[in-house]
Amino acid sequence: MPQLSKILSSILQDVATAQHEANMYSLRLASAYRDQNQGATLNAPAALISDIDLTLQCAFSEEFAEKDILHINQTFLNRTLKDLSSDLTSLVYDTISSVILQQENAIEGNGPIARLQRDQTLKKDFLNFLRDEMFRYLKGRRTEYTKSDGSIDYAGMQEGILNVVYEKILTHPDLKLNGTEDSGRLRKSILENLSEKIKTTLPLLLKDTKIGSPERHQSLDVIIASDALEKIPASAIQTINLKISTRSLPGEE
Repeated sequence: MPQLSKILSSILQDVATAQHEANMYSLRLASAYRDQNQGATLNAPAALISDIDLTLQCAFSEEFAEKDILHINQTFLNRTLKDLSSDLTSLVYDTISSVILQQENAIEGNGPIARLQRDQTLKKDFLNFLRDEMFRYLKGRRTEYTKSDGSIDYAGMQEGILNVVYEKILTHPDLKLNGTEDSGRLRKSILENLSEKIKTTLPLLLKDTKIGSPERHQSLDVIIASDALEKIPASAIQTINLKISTRSLPGEE
């Protein structure tokens, strides 16, 4: 027997999916208009789901379904991720600089890491940038490394950290690690060294850390099938009026 929460969730997901498909179709049309040099004179048609009024008739069963829902302590999560981002930033920088300086062979070289080592103001700006990017990524992808009991999936978090390093640092044009066979080997060496260090460090930094805890939640079982509702007294049938509106989700800070 379905639960009310599942029914409402399914309805809302269908609405969101319909809006998403409409958005994707509008983007394809806009691309087609540009390809035909009509982008400046014609606006691509778009569809927006506005308010939807929905009436749901059902009857409540005497039975309840129980499930665990993870409640995340957002204040603790933010504090933990900020501290972790600072620690990881130092680890990432030390690893990258160590590998690159071995290649550059001297701190007096003209490479970007050598310049950072000499210019402490520039180095501080770089570390702040890396720390902020790390925090933003870890906060935005928290569901990807949070287990159902609120503990941390270290492997999932490690993958995210390496993605940040690759996307924001190792492919950054100022670091000049693109375009040559040597730069490819250098990136691989950095990621391999970093992967091993993060694998060892994360369990130490986050030992026994839980960013949330599961709580037992009861969900109502409902009867919605028309043939089943016909057998129920009219006085026991409930009417639920829903008003659904599509809204843009706020971006992650």
